[in-house]
Amino acid sequence: MLRRFVPPMLWLVVVAMSPVAHACSSCGCTLNTDLGSQGVVSGIRGWRIGLRYDIVDQDQLRSGDSTVADPALPSADEVERRTRNGYYTLSLDYTFNRRWGVGMELPYLDRYHSTVAEGDATLSTSDSQSLSDVRVLGRYTGFAADMSTGLLFGLKLPTGSKGTRFDSGPQTGKLVDRSLQAGSGTTDVLLGMYHFDDFNGSSGWFAQAMYQHSLRVDAGFKPGDSLNLNLGLRYYWSDSLTPQLQFNVQARSHDTDADPSAHANSGGRLLYVSPGVTFNAGEGWHGYLFLQFPLFQHVYGLQLAPTRLISAGFSHSFGQE
Repeated sequence: MLRRFVPPMLWLVVVAMSPVAHACSSCGCTLNTDLGSQGVVSGIRGWRIGLRYDIVDQDQLRSGDSTVADPALPSADEVERRTRNGYYTLSLDYTFNRRWGVGMELPYLDRYHSTVAEGDATLSTSDSQSLSDVRVLGRYTGFAADMSTGLLFGLKLPTGSKGTRFDSGPQTGKLVDRSLQAGSGTTDVLLGMYHFDDFNGSSGWFAQAMYQHSLRVDAGFKPGDSLNLNLGLRYYWSDSLTPQLQFNVQARSHDTDADPSAHANSGGRLLYVSPGVTFNAGEGWHGYLFLQFPLFQHVYGLQLAPTRLISAGFSHSFGQE
């Protein structure tokens, strides 16, 4: 058991701490809740539908590895105070056969943001709800008979809104920073792979890696490249209940932006630990609930980061073996 656990765990930690990997610790949830890549519903042909809700409340101002106090106002730099995000994600998945499948994620974002702009002494806020960028992913699982290894490939499409404006404070009517818009305005390529296996009859593990790269610049803005890594350990408590522990890494480079300060205040790397549980309710129904806590956060410039994240969801499979 230890021989099979240590190699993927060491690989994950090395990447998380590598100085050449960069991430934005203020980004969304990095949790893996894809039942296919975990092996929970592997081999089931047909449709699967899911709904997931993530709460990401960024209320901790950080620079580098540390928290920082709010600077005196007015300041020569923008000082963000809070960004509260609620992500509602509808997923549709279809498995054609034991080798090929395709999935789509349709995210809806509910975001409240407050900040004190450069030179201001009072808050400006925005409260918006809009569609975010849709992701379409194909997968190939023909490497092994048990479908335990898969290749992921697809696109993030520029479907999200870029028109969110401040609705109160000195910045009323002005556009919110591009990195805080629901949509990036760019088409991004997605490439990844996953593998799952059992240690024995009562426990198992899974790992997934996903790389994202923007194919173009939109009005001077281009999101930084990102790499997400997930390692999950699970114990088969019963037929209906499976406790799980995940380690989630996100690495992201600087965004490209016409505003130099926005460019400087993006990028870094993070490592989360995520305890949770998955449920099998029978007749194709599954659910899950997870908490995420940061073990390591490093950000470039001055950024808001969450102290915890909450994810919950369910899915239903209409297919058959």
